[in-house]
Amino acid sequence: MTIFLIVLLLVSVVSWAIVRTNELSGLGRNASEISFRNPHGALVSTTCENLPEKVPFKTSFKQAFPWITLLICAVVTIVGAVVSSLSAASFGAVMMQLAASVAPALLISFETYLRIREKGTSWVLYVLVLLGAVLMGWACGIPLFWYVTSTMSPADVTVGINCIYCLINDVGYALGAAFAGARIGHRVRFKRTFADGATDTVEVSSEGIAYKGLCDHLDRV
Repeated sequence: MTIFLIVLLLVSVVSWAIVRTNELSGLGRNASEISFRNPHGALVSTTCENLPEKVPFKTSFKQAFPWITLLICAVVTIVGAVVSSLSAASFGAVMMQLAASVAPALLISFETYLRIREKGTSWVLYVLVLLGAVLMGWACGIPLFWYVTSTMSPADVTVGINCIYCLINDVGYALGAAFAGARIGHRVRFKRTFADGATDTVEVSSEGIAYKGLCDHLDRV
C-alpha cells in the first residue's frame, strides 16, 4: 500500500501540474508575455454555454458517497474472516488478502467517480477521487496499525484484528472518496480566445482557481 500511495501521489502531482498549467494559460499579471504557460499571450474573452448552479457540500457528499461498494467490500471482509476461522481456511485467506489489497480502494473510488459523472468524465477526476480515498483510508487505519505493531508480535495478530483493520480502511476509503468527489466541483467547458487570435476549449473545475478568471473574461454580449 505504501508503494501504491507513493506512485499515486506522483501521478496526481504530475497530472495536476499539466492540467493546471493549461487551465491558467493567458491569466495572471504576465499573461501578455509569451511563455510556456502563455503560448498565445493574454486571454481576451471566453464563452460558456452552461454555468453550473452552486450545490451545498452536504448534498454533494451524500450524492458521491459509495455505499454500494462499501457494503460489498465489508461483506467480503467479514465473510473472509469467518471462513478463515473455519475449515476452509485457504479460501478465507484469499478473501482476506483481497480485502487488504488496493482493490477496495479502486472499487470504492470508481463508484464515486460514476456518481459524479455529471461533473465531468476526465480520468483525472478518478485519480483525484482515488487519492482522497487512499489518504483517508490510511489516516483512519494507521492508529490501529501502530497500536498492533507496537503491542503485539505478528503471531499474535488474529483474523478478527485483520478484519477490523480492513473494515476501518474501507470506511476511510468511502469517506475520502466522497469528500474528494464533493469538493471537485463540476467540470465546466469554456471556449477561449487569446491575444494572438488562437482559440481552444478547456474544461475546468467550478471549485478551481482558474474558474473565476475564466468567468471574469466571459463575453456577455
